[in-house]
Parts: sequence; structure tokens; C-alpha cells
Amino acid sequence: MGVLIDRYQQQLRFGLVAIFSVLVVFALARINSPDDSVSMADEPMTEDLAANPATATIGEAAELSQAPRTPAAPTTLSSDTQQSPRSAATTPEPSQPSDSGASRPTDTNTPLPNIPTTTTSSATTTTTTTQEQQTADSGADRPTETETPATINLRSNTENEFTTTWRDDFKTLDTSRWVIENNTNVGGGNECYLARNATTRNGNLVLTAKNEDVTCRDGDRSQTSAMIRSRDFTFSPGQVLEFRAKLTPADHNNQAGLNPAVWSAAWAGSWPLGGEANYLEVATSNRPASPLFAVHTQNPAGVREIDYKFFGIGENFSNDWHTIRVEYRTGDLRWFIDGDLAHTVTNANTAQGWPAPFDQTIRDLRINLAVGGQSGALDPEALGADGATFEIEYIQVANL
Repeated sequence: MGVLIDRYQQQLRFGLVAIFSVLVVFALARINSPDDSVSMADEPMTEDLAANPATATIGEAAELSQAPRTPAAPTTLSSDTQQSPRSAATTPEPSQPSDSGASRPTDTNTPLPNIPTTTTSSATTTTTTTQEQQTADSGADRPTETETPATINLRSNTENEFTTTWRDDFKTLDTSRWVIENNTNVGGGNECYLARNATTRNGNLVLTAKNEDVTCRDGDRSQTSAMIRSRDFTFSPGQVLEFRAKLTPADHNNQAGLNPAVWSAAWAGSWPLGGEANYLEVATSNRPASPLFAVHTQNPAGVREIDYKFFGIGENFSNDWHTIRVEYRTGDLRWFIDGDLAHTVTNANTAQGWPAPFDQTIRDLRINLAVGGQSGALDPEALGADGATFEIEYIQVANL
């Protein structure tokens, strides 16, 4: 009997264990049911993240943004727009052209086929090109820009493109294009122009003025320098002349008496009746920070007249490179230096009757570095032991 009782107790324990195991399995299955995997307490958290993405992680905020950023045309935003994100197709803003005293721009000689135009609103400024606008309308990707060698970028107040008609980059000093003055004195300086003082270096024309005693064609001189004159130059109404120049005295603190110039003269008859255009002159004796822009004419009484402007640039011209541009329209000449309008001539009391002679093709171009004389007394320190230089990186003519 005792044995039966023991067996009964064992079976009862086994039964209870089995029942308990079934209950545990059922409870675990209930807990892992998919229908109950997210509690209601989680839903307000998701709403909070959507309302305030700044509280989310970087990945969560990206997923909660209103729309993905896809390549598209930049859109000019209205004045009441609060945000102005750039789309992937927005082009970088173009480099500004160089200001007075700024560093020498990079890749100035490189043709730029697409000149950006800028649309401005009170909220933002977006920059596009015509090509990009057309591409955006079609929904295509932005095309790759290609260079057009015949088209160059002459920076102007309207950001236009111009087509080159004449240019020299001075890789060499080509005597088929230039006459190099030798053993002569031309103009009001005290120098003797020698061919050996005109060279090229690193792709620049270099005219050097030195302290040296020489016997020149018209007398003894104590300084030498250089001048070149064009052979194939033409500059007509409806065109623009541009060049980049640098004056380097031996001593920046004592540079008086240097007079670099780029100019044309007597293309329509004897001087001054035939005209003179000073595209650039600098007189370091009295106005080292104010380059001169001028035209010379002859009035009906036979007297020479000058319409000129000394344009202050806020620092000595010799401190840096500068870009000069002259726009030539019939009876309308405009000078720019580093993008700033410096001088305008639209009328003169000429013997021929205005706009003559400034309505004809100019076929004369001269580049020189005069010293002393009419430009002011020379400080010997301006030339020093190695001389002063006037450099031209390039010079070109293009159609407006």
C-alpha cells in the first residue's frame, strides 16, 4: 500500500509539472505575439521627432525630412521665402573679378564659354547659366561645359561674352607682330630705348628701365628702357581692348619718375589732329595711386586739347597686377580698371567734327616704360641696381 501511495504522489508531481510547463509556454507565446510588439506609448515619440527633427539623431532627421534633395534647376526664391537650400544642380558663384589691390586672378587667359547671370531677391541669391536653365526645364542632368577657344571672358558691367579678333600672350616677343625700338628716344622721357631691354619672361612681356650711361641717337643718356610698337594691330568701333599690367619699381618707397604707358597715336593723320588714346599711363612722381586715362585731340583753332581722368585706386598702382579694359564705340570711349568704370569720353571739340577721329580703326599700339622728363623727376632708387620693370601678361581685342 505504501508503494502505491508513493507511485501516486510521483504521478501527481509529474502532472503538476506538465501543467505548469504548458502554462509557461502559452504565456511566452502570448508575449511574443506580433500584434502587441509596439506599445501605444511609442507613438507619441515618433510624432515628437517629426515635429522637431533637431531632437532626433542625424539618421532619423534625414529620414524625417520633407523631401529628398534631387538634382534640379535652382529656383529664384520670393522675398517671403524663409529657407534657401541649394539644389544639386546649382553652380558655384563665379569668382569675382579682381578688385584694386587684389591678388592676381587664377586662369585669366582661359576662355570661359558660359558667363553666369545673377538673379537676386531679398531672401537669397541663386546663380545659373542659360545652359543650366534649359537643362533644368528638360529634367536632364547638367551638361558638361566645354571650352570654346574663340570666345573669351572680358569682365564688364554686363558680364557679356566677346569674340577675340587679336591677341598676344607674349610666349615670345614676335618681331613679325612688333617693332622693337632701338637706340631712340620717343616722347617726353630722359631714357634711350634699347632692343635689349625688351624681353619675355614666364609668358609676360618685360620692359626694363635701368640706370646706365649710353650714347643714344639723339644724345647721351643716363637711363635705358624699352618700347615696342605693333605691326598688325587693329582696334575699331564696336570692339574692346583689354590687357593685364604690372609695374615693379626697384624701391616701392622711392619710385618717383616711372611712367609706364599703353597708348595709340596719329592713326587718322598727323599728331594731334590724328588723335591719341592713352589706355593707361602712370606717373609715379606725383600720382602713384592714380593711373591716367585720356584722349588727345586738335580743336578747330589748331590747339591740342586733352580730356583726361586721374582715377584713384586707393593704393600705389605698383602694388599689384591690374586689368585695364577700354570699350570703343563710335564717339564713345570707356575705361575700366579692375572692373571699375574709371573714365568716359563721349564728346570733344575736334577739328574734324566729333566723333572723328574716334570713329575710325586704330592701327597703332605702343607699350613703353618712360623715366624722368615730363612725368616728373626720377628718383635713382626707383631703378636701383637691377632696374624697374613694366610687364604685360596679355593684350587682346574682341568684338563687343
